[in-house]
Amino acid sequence: MGMFTLSFALVFVRSRNVPTALVLFLFGIIVAAARVAHAGEKIVFAAPDVHVVHFTQNDFKVGILEGAIPQVPTTLLNSCIAVCQLAEDLYPQRQTGVNVRSVSTSVGLINIIFCWFGGMPMCHGSGGLAGQHRFGARTNLSIIILGTCKFLLGLLFSAGLLELLKFFPQAILSALLALSSFELGAASRSGMSGSPDEIRAYLVTCCFTAFMGTSEGFVIGLVAYYLVAFFSMFVGSDEAIEEARSNMRTMKSDLVKYLTSIQPPTFSSRQWKRSSLSSS
Repeated sequence: MGMFTLSFALVFVRSRNVPTALVLFLFGIIVAAARVAHAGEKIVFAAPDVHVVHFTQNDFKVGILEGAIPQVPTTLLNSCIAVCQLAEDLYPQRQTGVNVRSVSTSVGLINIIFCWFGGMPMCHGSGGLAGQHRFGARTNLSIIILGTCKFLLGLLFSAGLLELLKFFPQAILSALLALSSFELGAASRSGMSGSPDEIRAYLVTCCFTAFMGTSEGFVIGLVAYYLVAFFSMFVGSDEAIEEARSNMRTMKSDLVKYLTSIQPPTFSSRQWKRSSLSSS
């Protein structure tokens, strides 16, 4: 099923007439329903029991030490910095209004508000943006439609849908995630100059991220890039030395740009709406 799903997606992913992701999702729901019937399970679709969650002191301790702090590097990299850079790479001709400050603020507010009602942690992941772009989304309307559907389905049928999705074929989900990963990787590769230093850092980061985790991969890749760039400033040809120095200046400029963009939020409601819709 995985090979069939991946083949179908690769054939029709650029088609303007076939909504690839929607077709595969509906097919997966049909398969999940058939599996439920075969297993003899009974699913009751009902509205969720929404109530305010009362946290204990131990809940805060566990949540902060085991949840929030370990998640900080991944959230900052994927949900704030990477998604803003990806939006610029995918839509360079648009004034999206997306920046690290507004995105990080919206992510924080979403989680602070909905955690009191049992909401799961959420973010504007770059993988989600890459997947939406890969499967045809080009405007804010696609995000509005997606958000409305998810809100209504969760509000009206959440309990039954949760049980149904447990039977959703992992092969279909894996194929969709693989295509999203390819889109994200292609976007990052297109932003590179193709120099050996960048390719080495790219491969090192990918390998350590895959086998150790996002935080470890980021730190090791960053250290590897700086070490290679540093030593390249003193060895090699004149062209290589000048390129290494140029890369160091570029990295310094990018770092200053991101650090200065992280400031207390002072944007209007119009900017909030535009940035939130553009970076989901």
